[in-house]
Amino acid sequence: MKKDHKPPKWADRFFSWYCQNELAESILGDLHEWFEDQVDQKGLFRARLLYWVNVLKFINKFTLKRKNPYTTLNSTPMIKNYLLVAIRGLSKNKVFASINMIGLALGLASCFLIFSFVKKELTYDQFHSKADNIYRVTNRFERPNRTNLWARTPPALAPAIRANFSGVERTTRLRYTDDVLYTVNDRSFYQGNGFYADSLFLEMFDFPLIVGDRSTALDEPGNIVLTASIAKNFFGDQDPMGQLITLENETTLKVTGILKPIPTDSHITFDLLISFPTYVVPDGYLADLNSWGWAGFWTYVELSNQTNLTTLQAQIAELYKANYQNSTDVEIEVFLQPLKDLYLGSSNYSNIGESIRVGNRSTILGLSVVVFLILLVASCNFMNLSTAMSLRRGKEIGIRKVLGAVRSRVSKQFLIESVMISLFSLGLALVILLLFGPYFNQLFALELEFSNVEILQSLPIFVLGTIIIGLIAGIYPSFVLAAFSPILALKGYQISFNSGAWLRKSLIVFQFVIALSLIISTVIVTSQIEYIQTKSLGFDRENLVKLRIGTEEGHYEALRNRLLANSRVTGLTKHSHAFDGSASSGPAWLKGQSSNDAHQLSYYQTEHDFLQVTGVKLLEGRFFSKDFATDEETGLVLNQSAVTELGLADPIGQKVNFHNRERIVVGVVEDFHFGSLHTPIGPMGIVMPFVNLEQVLIKVQGGNLRQTMLSLESDWHAVAGDLPFEASFVEDGIRAMYEKEEKIATLISAASSLAVILACLGLYALVAFSIQNRLKEIGIRKALGAPLNQLVMLLAKKYILLILIANVIAWPITYFLAAEWLGNFAYRISIAPALFVASGIALFLIAMVTIAYQLVKASLVSPVKYLRSE
Repeated sequence: MKKDHKPPKWADRFFSWYCQNELAESILGDLHEWFEDQVDQKGLFRARLLYWVNVLKFINKFTLKRKNPYTTLNSTPMIKNYLLVAIRGLSKNKVFASINMIGLALGLASCFLIFSFVKKELTYDQFHSKADNIYRVTNRFERPNRTNLWARTPPALAPAIRANFSGVERTTRLRYTDDVLYTVNDRSFYQGNGFYADSLFLEMFDFPLIVGDRSTALDEPGNIVLTASIAKNFFGDQDPMGQLITLENETTLKVTGILKPIPTDSHITFDLLISFPTYVVPDGYLADLNSWGWAGFWTYVELSNQTNLTTLQAQIAELYKANYQNSTDVEIEVFLQPLKDLYLGSSNYSNIGESIRVGNRSTILGLSVVVFLILLVASCNFMNLSTAMSLRRGKEIGIRKVLGAVRSRVSKQFLIESVMISLFSLGLALVILLLFGPYFNQLFALELEFSNVEILQSLPIFVLGTIIIGLIAGIYPSFVLAAFSPILALKGYQISFNSGAWLRKSLIVFQFVIALSLIISTVIVTSQIEYIQTKSLGFDRENLVKLRIGTEEGHYEALRNRLLANSRVTGLTKHSHAFDGSASSGPAWLKGQSSNDAHQLSYYQTEHDFLQVTGVKLLEGRFFSKDFATDEETGLVLNQSAVTELGLADPIGQKVNFHNRERIVVGVVEDFHFGSLHTPIGPMGIVMPFVNLEQVLIKVQGGNLRQTMLSLESDWHAVAGDLPFEASFVEDGIRAMYEKEEKIATLISAASSLAVILACLGLYALVAFSIQNRLKEIGIRKALGAPLNQLVMLLAKKYILLILIANVIAWPITYFLAAEWLGNFAYRISIAPALFVASGIALFLIAMVTIAYQLVKASLVSPVKYLRSE
């Protein structure tokens, strides 16, 4: 049997590349016949060598391809022709073309929105000119029984660093101002969100100053710098510079500067700055500004370019340990956190503080993945529909080929059309962005900018990405249609819709895997948010109001008597914190032990009525009582976790050194959540107030809560006169701890809905195309007596199978990712298998509703309509 020897394929490709198309086919045929003869006469090796020689001999001016200026890719007439053909193609398929462009536009618009969010999250604090040289000093304390990672440091640290180490250009300290009373003339305001700041703060950081000298604005005691909005609130239209403000009815402050609004991409947020020498340590604090054991201040340093970070960190740690009391069994490690890393690199630190913004890299990664999946769904739709629409253009391609169009020109036509359509979609996405961007900000409580400058900066990335999507979508149809025989096309044959069916089916499965994963994720996230908002926290969170009362003791007694006479009030108590994640903390150790054996306890300060007002349950002993005068000085109530932490088998009567005095445990309460559900309940101590508390917890009747708040405000003004009424529900503070999770849940819900809509739009269009290509088959089956339900199942069964495959793929992937996310919560829901089944059924029903109308419509049409031309 004679072997079928073939000439070198690379020689054929080279010949086809340089030879004119109208000559190539006949010359190649002759060359192949000559090659077969040479194989018989001279052998395969010599025949192939001679074949290459002949291919090279045919290079001459008659065979070389000629460049036609009117058909080049860059030719204006050719571009116009491509554009005109593309527009005509779209006008013939208005519905499908609209679905195609709108789907991709929605995907691109959502991608731009999340891209803007992620970009902002990654560029925090980069507006400071010295950002590369500024660091925050943080520390890790490791004791035998615990490890603390603290973002705040003692007040003595910053001056000591400045005095002891070279390479440190500047240092500054910050201390929060609490929510305190400011009086301007005869008007008073409660204002928080401020800092006491060292004089060098405004020289280190480039917060924009409108008026004032940043080098001297915080130098003198009593200086205050306001943001423009707070200055407007305090002084109205008056010039605030040089004006006087009274702080807590005691200290006079002078306005020495006005700041522009603090940029939203700053990890520090504040409304005012008070010069640090103004700060006075509150009564009852057993520490001063020379203390090394009071971690209540943020310390920032500005280093020179030559400073060795590793060496300086070790030196500061040694200085810290040398001055830290009772440090024989404590390992202290100091970290210099780069300013640009503070926002995203601080999630593991405790005692961060409320005025410090903290981001989460996992959140950014999750949102990036979500928007990438949305764009993939939109891109899959675009590719599927572009391919499907192109398969109906066989006759057009046949005519073009008969009129002289070569294969490469046909391929270019489809590629350029696909890119043009994708760019049209990008233009539509920009319109959507400009119209609905502000509503997106409002809906998701974001602060994204949609200015022309912001859009233009990001536009090149999106133009490049859109062109790539268009090229990928156009590659398959360009090659399939370019190779289609013109004779078959002109005889009426269409390219089979099954051509490339595996690709379209794969894309459909991929789309529904994404949609189903997002649906399940949405349910899990929203269920977890609902769980943490409704879970019993160990106290009665409903109808509990916190009221700011100030520091005047006489005020409180008069207000207490009036509120207790209010029929809407069932009880009240002074309280230092309000179950919103904030709490003081201090070391505690048993009598007979040393401070090296200390355990860190969070603590609340409160009064005798705490249990009655909050509903916290007493397990052992008693709570504070007016019958025991010693409770105020030495009484201590522990929660269950504190009893376990301290190793107390019989806690009542035990003596504990806590807050630098010996206390006696008089009672044990059931664990209650004073922090978020991200972390387990920690050890907690409750003591009687040792400082003048400024907050009251009020238990009110249920029902008309608005009227209740008005009644409380009336009682307040009757006692406090014109002092501002600042009250809110404790429930609001609890919800604020999960604001980020709620925002993520909303974003994922929106993304899930969009993914499902896009997937169903694509499915709708593909089913319509599929049905149109099978109309004659449907007509024949109906003519032969096929019932309606059989026809519907015939058309729908492959889509049912694809959705089932999507479920099988999506379930394990989503379970793994959901379990990872839920691992961030100490208290979480369980992932039930029924959730996956229900989500799969929901997606199946949505998909079936999407295609049912077309299936039934096609099945009901008379077969005569389809078969009359046969």
